Amino acid sequence: MTAIRAAFKAYRMHQVLIMPRFARLTIALGLATAVFPVDAEYYFNPRFLSNDLAESVDLSAFTKGREAPPGTYRVDIYLNDEFMTSRDITFIADDNNAELIPCLSTDLLVSLGIKKSALLDNKEHSAEKHVPDNSACTPLQDRLADASTEFDVGQQHLSLSVPQIYVGRMARGYVSPDLWEEGINAGLLNYSFNGNSINNRSNHNAGKSNYAYLNLQSGINIGCWRLRDNSTWSYNSGSSNSSDSNKWQHINTSAERDII
Repeated sequence: MTAIRAAFKAYRMHQVLIMPRFARLTIALGLATAVFPVDAEYYFNPRFLSNDLAESVDLSAFTKGREAPPGTYRVDIYLNDEFMTSRDITFIADDNNAELIPCLSTDLLVSLGIKKSALLDNKEHSAEKHVPDNSACTPLQDRLADASTEFDVGQQHLSLSVPQIYVGRMARGYVSPDLWEEGINAGLLNYSFNGNSINNRSNHNAGKSNYAYLNLQSGINIGCWRLRDNSTWSYNSGSSNSSDSNKWQHINTSAERDII
């Protein structure tokens, strides 16, 4: 009886030692044969647009998330969610051909309110990013620490996010003198005209009377000068109370220019 118990005990110990090895082997085989999903790039067959492979359009950039080709776009520029100006901005593709990078010159950034000293003081940060001096077509975040840009192609909005410490204080509605311009040479003319004709058939005051009135507001823009004139013309005939009249009347003339 004692021999039987010893044999049964030895069998159970052997079973305990074997089971963990068997379990580990099963798990290893399961991991080896498991299938994991792998991200694959989207592909659009250019032959849907043209049967000629020589004329096929390269759509690889658009499959990576870029919404427009490089080029010059008329965009509304926002700095920290505040509209600043509308400009023609040139965009280039980044090294991965996945995003568009706006070319923002130092003069433009300064005109938007970014401190020029901040751009100069961040040369150490730019050196770490291997940014050449006066490189406009460089990501803004490589020129200013913690800055970023976002281009909304559909709305044609270019949003700049810049830490407030790099932005100078400006009065609301302030326009940098660098953006002032005299405008184009042009001629202007506004007019207002009205008139009437009355046919009086009464027995005591028969007859016909006519009345007309014209107001002219003209102007000329030449360089920085603005010339304005206001004149009127009136015509009256057939009135029983007064004689016929046909008269021009000059109201005023003015010339003005900005003095800075």
